[in-house]
Amino acid sequence: MKTKSEVLDILKNDLPYLKEVFHVEKIGLSGSYDREEQTEESDLALKNQWFLGPQKSTIFEGFNGNF
Repeated sequence: MKTKSEVLDILKNDLPYLKEVFHVEKIGLSGSYDREEQTEESDLALKNQWFLGPQKSTIFEGFNGNF
C-alpha cells in the first residue's frame, strides 16, 4: 500500500501528461488518502482543477490546492 506522500509524488510526476491530454491544472487527494487513514481496501479519490479556457473551473467546492 502506498503512502500519501508516494501517491502525491506519482501525481506530480504525471501532471505534465494530465495537463496535455486532459487539461488538468491541479490534482490532489481526497478521502482516506488525504486524511492518511487509507487501508488495503481504500480506493483513490482525486480532486482536480481543469483549464477550460480563459476561466478556470473547479469541480470540488472548497478545493484549497494543497498538494
